[in-house]
Amino acid sequence: MPKLVAYIRVSTGQQEAAYGPQAQLERIKTWAETHDAQIAKTFTEAISGVVAGADRPILTDAIAYARSHNLDGLIFADASRVARDAMQAEGLYHLLWNFGLSIYLADLGEVDRDDPARAFIRQMFALVAEYERAMIRVRTHGARKLRAKRGLRLTGKYPFGYVESDGKITQDESEQFQRSIMDEGRAKGAGWTKIARALNEAGYRTRRGNEWSGVSVKYAYEAGEPALAIIKAVCR
Repeated sequence: MPKLVAYIRVSTGQQEAAYGPQAQLERIKTWAETHDAQIAKTFTEAISGVVAGADRPILTDAIAYARSHNLDGLIFADASRVARDAMQAEGLYHLLWNFGLSIYLADLGEVDRDDPARAFIRQMFALVAEYERAMIRVRTHGARKLRAKRGLRLTGKYPFGYVESDGKITQDESEQFQRSIMDEGRAKGAGWTKIARALNEAGYRTRRGNEWSGVSVKYAYEAGEPALAIIKAVCR
């Protein structure tokens, strides 16, 4: 019965459910149950798959834990969770082997360092992971170009008073009215706190459902100012 540390890696910003922490853990647990293995502890790290193993702090902790507790090795959900770069993957494999640790993939089993045929398969899977990463970058770049062409934001939220609906920038009626209260208050020289009080008394709340404060009014009013001219032009 191998005793292992489960290492889960998610790319920063990666939202694909197939590679989420829970999905990875389920794959690892399924493999462990069917192969009579024990998962001693799980480590999760949000880091790019092209970062070298020695430069991943959580992975370093996982290795240290496995060694200090005399465990057999580490298990990953699949080759793409080891690395998204073939050279980095091989480097990480050999790093673990040099520490006396075995490596397991939930979709392939134990990674054999000596069998030439299994080494070939291992390296092919690493190349597939690298290819997938390249394709993700291509799709993301294409999607961003399309959104930019349509005048849509690439990331983050729209300025207060505007939302995205069905792939288009539109005015939010409630937020536009609140913005008009802010505009009127500023035109009369009212401070942010006084404007917040007026909004709260009228029953309005922030996007998060909280009562307005002077700070939140100031942020909502000023944060998106540089983008407003462009957005207003798009909404015409």
